[in-house]
Amino acid sequence: MRTRKGQSSSGSAILLIILTVLIILYILFLPPQDRAELLGTSTGTYTDLDDVNLPGGQYEAFTQSVGRIEHISDKEQEHTIPSFRISTKTSGTSLNSWDSIYVKTSSFDEHIEDLSFKTEEELTKNVKISFTVGDQANGKLIVLLNGYRLLYDDLEPGTSHFVPLPDDLLERYNNIKIGVSSTGWAFWRVNDYQLRNVMVTGDVKDVSGARSKQVFFLDNEEYQHTNRALLKFYADCELDNEDRITIHINGNNIYDAVADCAVLTKIELDKQIINEGENEIIFITGRGDFLVTNIILKTILEEPTYPIWYYNLDKDYFIDKTDTNEICGEVDGQCPTGCEPDDDKDCC
Repeated sequence: MRTRKGQSSSGSAILLIILTVLIILYILFLPPQDRAELLGTSTGTYTDLDDVNLPGGQYEAFTQSVGRIEHISDKEQEHTIPSFRISTKTSGTSLNSWDSIYVKTSSFDEHIEDLSFKTEEELTKNVKISFTVGDQANGKLIVLLNGYRLLYDDLEPGTSHFVPLPDDLLERYNNIKIGVSSTGWAFWRVNDYQLRNVMVTGDVKDVSGARSKQVFFLDNEEYQHTNRALLKFYADCELDNEDRITIHINGNNIYDAVADCAVLTKIELDKQIINEGENEIIFITGRGDFLVTNIILKTILEEPTYPIWYYNLDKDYFIDKTDTNEICGEVDGQCPTGCEPDDDKDCC
């Protein structure tokens, strides 16, 4: 008896589960408005035209896709970029130095000094070699730069000298040879020089602060609506400035000119050079000192479209105000006296 009762209870439970699932599926597949009425809930302002019985037996008066709806209502967007300084600094720098060197020539021996130094050709100017002649100063001192002779002269002991190294002879890696002239037929003589405080110097431009990279971002909506853009900034510098500023956006050169100091500079930009997402803007100067402030990248957006549709409606869609045949429960645009909102949608 216990076995039969257990089987009966198990079968009832399975049947109950099946009925519950079927009821849930039925509710889910009901139209939203009917489902809301069945469950006693509100669907807000939802209206399904297919469920509205319009006069004339029609169920749909007008259908049109309105396209993409965006929340951007402004005509322009501004992106503020922090202020920064770009500058170069030129100063006298020692490129290499030697405390003392000795060169000599005789009929039986010769000693030449090889000195080397490196330059950045575009950044190094006014290069020269300087030295002081020691006690030994016999013959003519010879100085060669990269194979070109710059000096061939008799020098007095104790004198100091500067030998300019021409820019057009300089390379990235340079060699200076220092020697002394031959003794000729006087095989018993020795020509030699002792040089002290030998130094190669030049004016070297420091460009470590000559550029500044900044970024700004455009989201998808702003980018899609951008028609063009405008870059604005102030350059704080000396009023007699003749130095240039170069600006790149995403690798495109948009500005290369002598900066207008204390004047608002405006640059029109084409949308083609701007990217969706991250954008890179670089300011560069080859010479000078600039404080760049009030930097704004403004995007000018396209005018939004406000579509207007015109369509004809049959007279059957309209209700004659003289028609007094008001029926509670009919969707006819009239709310009969004494009719409740639950009974007639026109009373809502």
